[in-house]
Amino acid sequence: DHLRQLEALADNCDWPIRRRHLEGDALLKRNRSQRIGDFENALAQYRLLLGENELSAEVHNNIGLVYRELGQADTAIREFRRAIEIDPKYVRAHNNLGVTLMGMAGAGAGRLDAAAAEFRVALAADP
Repeated sequence: DHLRQLEALADNCDWPIRRRHLEGDALLKRNRSQRIGDFENALAQYRLLLGENELSAEVHNNIGLVYRELGQADTAIREFRRAIEIDPKYVRAHNNLGVTLMGMAGAGAGRLDAAAAEFRVALAADP
């Protein structure tokens, strides 16, 4: 079950990484740490990348995925929103934000409506 969760997490990461923002090898190394469940190391490495390029929507999105796996939904949501702020058409960040909002314990109607709105944006950008 844990392996399936990690595979699902890896599927949501940006493969292959868009090289226009970052050196591909550096980000792939961070993603590899994330895939094998070394979340603390992945976070540390992603933070280093943000030091080089704070405006990387991909890195913010992937940090959000790590925080979601660590059970820190509020922090994950902040990272997904930052990715969307940087790149409003970034479909994966909208989708990941929607999934996270839906999955929060005791998600009320407001969170479900917000999740649905994110899914609509994602679908409109990439039907």
